[in-house]
Amino acid sequence: MCFVHDPNDKHIPATYYTFEQDLETPWPASCCESGVDFFLKAELTFSSYTQPGKFQLFQPPNGALQISVMTKQILESGLHSDFYLISGDGDGDRFPCHKNFLSASSRFFATMFKTDMKENRMCKCELNGSTKEGVSALLKFIYYQAVQEPLENAALCLELLHLALLYDIPCLANWARDTIIRKPKGWWDLEGAINLYFRVRLEVGLEELTKIATHILKS
Repeated sequence: MCFVHDPNDKHIPATYYTFEQDLETPWPASCCESGVDFFLKAELTFSSYTQPGKFQLFQPPNGALQISVMTKQILESGLHSDFYLISGDGDGDRFPCHKNFLSASSRFFATMFKTDMKENRMCKCELNGSTKEGVSALLKFIYYQAVQEPLENAALCLELLHLALLYDIPCLANWARDTIIRKPKGWWDLEGAINLYFRVRLEVGLEELTKIATHILKS
């Protein structure tokens, strides 16, 4: 994240800034209590690794952590939520969320919210092939990049990969792919390896995962 001073601010330097992160679609934000306006560029790259050269002018201490705390509160409180994700496992669990966050992470939802699709009009969408645990983990990743649960659960990690591919969430797909590659073969049971194989075998760019699943099934 970098703070860039607004060149139009000639009178009070260090009053206006641009907060830059790698989210695909920008949205405005305002600090009403201080009377100072900010603009959050919604271009957030979900990565647990530091990217050299990403910080251009000023890197505040623990800035990314502060943003994560705020977005976690937004998700958990459901404050001003304007959309629901519904698990597709038959239980119909509803998860309040925000169109801005979904469209910033998913090209599928970004397109949906620009059209007259039924889901957009009804402000809800059932995620095919999802469980309530999967939808919860998906939203935690989108809002504040939480990955602890899928790191410990192969089935949940595979479900997130499935949702990322189905709903065009590249950052999550890349994370799930890299996680599966790094995990030892013993992380998978037979059923999980079969599910992995059939989910990725026809996907372009996931050939290595197909090899991993094949190797497990042959061993």
